[in-house]
Amino acid sequence: MADSTVFFARDDEGLRVALRSVDLTCFEGKAVPVKLHMGEPGNPYILRPALVRLVVAEVKEAGGHPFLFDTVVAYPGERSHRRGYERVAYRHGFTRDNVGCNVTIGERGVRVVESDVALEVATQLY
Repeated sequence: MADSTVFFARDDEGLRVALRSVDLTCFEGKAVPVKLHMGEPGNPYILRPALVRLVVAEVKEAGGHPFLFDTVVAYPGERSHRRGYERVAYRHGFTRDNVGCNVTIGERGVRVVESDVALEVATQLY
């Protein structure tokens, strides 16, 4: 497995610098899921939508077509179904107007087998 590069950004500008140091042109003309946990109800410790908007803007500038993406959870609660998670995302500010792209919540999966490993992948990604 290849080594990964990890970036740490303390602020908006640091995030911008990190994003611009990566070649995002590989996403040109492609749908780009921006995987994001949009928060639990009542938990204030989430990424700010303004930071996510920076990521979306950089992907768009590189010619990609980003959309925010997460899946429902397997445990009981508001995020256990698509409509509930959409309400949570909205309350936390993750809307098209705030982040600059669509917000998609996956609720169903498709079985995929890769290298003898069976996985369930959200239908929106497969």
